[in-house]
Amino acid sequence: MHQHGMAVVNAGAVGRDRDGGGAAGGRGGGAVRVAGPVVPVAPVCDLDPRRPHGKMVMGLSVVAWLDGGGEWRVVDDACPHRLAPLSEGRVDGKGRLQCAYHGWCFDGHGSCQFIPQAPALGPPVHKNSKACVASYPSVVQNNILWFYPRSEPEYCDVLKRKRPPYVPEIDDDDPSHFMVYGVRDLLYGYELLVENLMDPAHVPYAHKGLFGELPKREDPARVEFDLEHGSPMKMRIEEASIDGFHSNLDGDWGYFKFVAPCTLYGTPFRTDLEVKKKKKKKPEVRVVLFTVPVAPGRSRFIWASRYKVGGWLDKILPRWFYHMTSNTILDSDTYLHVEDRNITTVGLDNWHKACYVPTSSDNLVIAYRNWFRKYCNHQIGWANPNPTVKQQLPQTPTRDQLLERYWSHVMQCTSCRAALKGMRALEITLQVAAVAVVGFLAAGKETAVMSGVQRASPPPAGSPTSSRRPSISRIMSMLTNDASIQEICDVLLLLGICHEPGLRRGFRLHRLAVSWPSWFRDAAINQQPKLETLWPCVCVIHAEARPGIQSFSLSKNKRSQATAKGIHEETASA
Repeated sequence: MHQHGMAVVNAGAVGRDRDGGGAAGGRGGGAVRVAGPVVPVAPVCDLDPRRPHGKMVMGLSVVAWLDGGGEWRVVDDACPHRLAPLSEGRVDGKGRLQCAYHGWCFDGHGSCQFIPQAPALGPPVHKNSKACVASYPSVVQNNILWFYPRSEPEYCDVLKRKRPPYVPEIDDDDPSHFMVYGVRDLLYGYELLVENLMDPAHVPYAHKGLFGELPKREDPARVEFDLEHGSPMKMRIEEASIDGFHSNLDGDWGYFKFVAPCTLYGTPFRTDLEVKKKKKKKPEVRVVLFTVPVAPGRSRFIWASRYKVGGWLDKILPRWFYHMTSNTILDSDTYLHVEDRNITTVGLDNWHKACYVPTSSDNLVIAYRNWFRKYCNHQIGWANPNPTVKQQLPQTPTRDQLLERYWSHVMQCTSCRAALKGMRALEITLQVAAVAVVGFLAAGKETAVMSGVQRASPPPAGSPTSSRRPSISRIMSMLTNDASIQEICDVLLLLGICHEPGLRRGFRLHRLAVSWPSWFRDAAINQQPKLETLWPCVCVIHAEARPGIQSFSLSKNKRSQATAKGIHEETASA
């Protein structure tokens, strides 16, 4: 059986002896502290109930699925038969987790229910304890799946005594607000993620322009200002204990609460407009943040943002639309993986000596580091028992890996995954339409093509013109089989029919087909948007307004120019 969790010195919210005192944060209260934390796994809205989902949490590979009783279950992601990943299996008709390798079936408690290879009249080998898979207590609260990373029998009812922190604003049915959930895997550690989320002073600089107009403070004694309007912040740490702490931020910056070890919520800041209007005397909960230790140098960020309904558009916008901004904000924090390695090199025990934090704007970060030192001894109890592996960071990622969104977000988000599928289908549809339009117009305007060739290569005096008129098939044969529609259009345009409005419309449709969906897909859900991909789309959209500019239609492709030149020379020598 597994015995792991956040390593602690004095135990508590992250690991006090299970016979200790009362706990914090559970809905309904009256819970008892137990060893280790209850850890979030994923938002339920991003878990498909029809299939199992493999996740890594605290160095432990687990699989979550919805059983036949409608309960989300969490077990080890390894079949006891031959250790095949159960996350690659399926949920059968009885709600059991079925291994994809040999079909062994398990219930929500990890007990093996069926072994297809075992004879029906033989010994019940499926009831042997070796046929069981380790199961972990799990619960859904605030629309988040949580689990307790201990599988010993004495912990089977632990969630009756220790509940995850409950944030009532998430479950609020107020029709004037709505919640947007998101998740992303990050290539820096849990400690850096929590520290970063507790640092509002970095927002005007690291996320410049992404949060709108932030509140500006007038300081008559200040001699120098910067464009980002960074200013002093007074932060008062209150109720600091083993269960976390609460902080009131100076005036316009709201408040923040840390419920150890994985939950943060509050109002990090208010916009300048709200400050001027003096709206909301008591700041409301706007964000609920969940931090998940995945492995050394890796973490998972789950967020629930509370938005106020401003109109009918807010009610119909898909979830992936809001994820565009959220992922852009997370992209601007990717350099934290360097800080993670620097701190590891210096040594976690030396953080207070190595880092110079003289201003009150760092009070939240200091309070967290003090908590992590005092109650966790700067350690996380990873599932891997090898002490040489515990603090080993993964290989330094490349920039493309840091900005990659497909595996870190899209594949974990049902909304973005569906949007990506739709964008790919739209891209194919538009390209097929472009091929049809270009082919139809090119075939229907063969006479115009011939006249274009004649204008580019006037025939010798007395020569019959019919012998110098290459057909459309001849023009296409000058291109290799892998020629794109764009190259075909380029050849036709270079032959002198740029004035042909029908072909130009087909050409624009093609450019739109290959540029707009790919740019939108990249910008919205896949990766960093590429401006060079967007530019052809912009040119296409504005082409009709600027008919004198033909740069969008004349290619610089050397193969297209060589093909057109070959047709000219062939026609002239015929």
